[in-house]
Amino acid sequence: MSWNRQIAKLRALFARRKPVDDLAEEIRLHLAMEEQENLESGIPPDEAHYAALRRFGNVTIVQERSREMWRWNSVGTLWQDIRFGLRQLRRSPGFTAVAVVTLALGIGANTAIFTLIDAVLLRPLGYANPQELMTWRGNESQLDVDDIRAQSSGFFSAGGAANFETLDYTGGAEPLAVHAGYVDAGLFQVLGVPAMLGRTLSAEEDRPGGARAVVLTYPFWKEYFSSDPKILGKMIQLSGNSYTVVGVMPESFAVPEFDLDLFVSLRVVYPEAAAYRGVHFMRSYWRLRPGVTLAQARAGMAAIDARLAAAYPSEEKGRHTVPLPLQQWVTGEVRPALWVLFGAVCVVLLIACANFAGLLMARMATRRREMVIRAAMGGRRRRLIRQALTESTLLAVLGGAAGLLLAK
Repeated sequence: MSWNRQIAKLRALFARRKPVDDLAEEIRLHLAMEEQENLESGIPPDEAHYAALRRFGNVTIVQERSREMWRWNSVGTLWQDIRFGLRQLRRSPGFTAVAVVTLALGIGANTAIFTLIDAVLLRPLGYANPQELMTWRGNESQLDVDDIRAQSSGFFSAGGAANFETLDYTGGAEPLAVHAGYVDAGLFQVLGVPAMLGRTLSAEEDRPGGARAVVLTYPFWKEYFSSDPKILGKMIQLSGNSYTVVGVMPESFAVPEFDLDLFVSLRVVYPEAAAYRGVHFMRSYWRLRPGVTLAQARAGMAAIDARLAAAYPSEEKGRHTVPLPLQQWVTGEVRPALWVLFGAVCVVLLIACANFAGLLMARMATRRREMVIRAAMGGRRRRLIRQALTESTLLAVLGGAAGLLLAK
């Protein structure tokens, strides 16, 4: 087909009713002329009009075929079906409201629960190669972390630890208690998330008597420092001591189990606890070496447990460390409950779909007479089915949109 014809069809999609009115007027004039000829040939007036109609054929079909020549048939008829479907739904507000609410309840509940499941169970943790990250249920002392890191090079490539404490930030309008992460430098290495600004704590800073350096979280930096891009190198006051800001972590960064505002070195802030093996208050995180299995890591940790228990019987007696994938540890307690809840809302969605199908069947039963009349006027079966499907799709779209709003 020529480009001119395609452009003409495109214009016809958005044309006003003038072409349709012109066609109707032309058909009316043609029938009037045919009727006049019948009258002149001696046919009675009552029969002349019907004879003209019989000779001309089905007016509706002629109009449809003419419109098919003007525009892209599939697009044009789809637009007609959509407009007709919207009019039908507007004429039955009660049915429309019940159908939309039925779908909205089922879709909304499923969307809300699946969003939660996706965030908690399905989506990987926001760290580099999260499938390699391990932890265990018990806590460690900082010396334990150091010993395990030194003895586990065959199956762990990196390890680090964190603990939560409160420090007083006095740089604002009034003193503020902040959640400080007492960490070692290995924590940032094992999680594999670089700083957004600056850097993380270095090994030189993570030692007794080292420089007092602090890494800020994104929310703390944004709220209390107005997202100052020149924050690096500035001094802030924490519990009476000056700390130099060396970095700001990305917005998405968080340490599992902790809600922290900033990070400082445990060995600098609390060297007594860092040097005492009996203080088991550090949550440790470890990264498997590529190719090392969970079973191999557990066997290796069992050997380390035995060595530590033999070397330090008063502090480490009865050690039994079982490495777990970090994601399993984070979601372990809620995982079964979430899957049960998701199964329940899936059943709710199936019930909603069954009710929706019942509503559609009841509606089509009440419109049987309408469909018979439209078929008698020349409506094709395929067109009637497509119209019914279009109305059902419109209801599904409205129900889905309402369900998404409900899920929020």
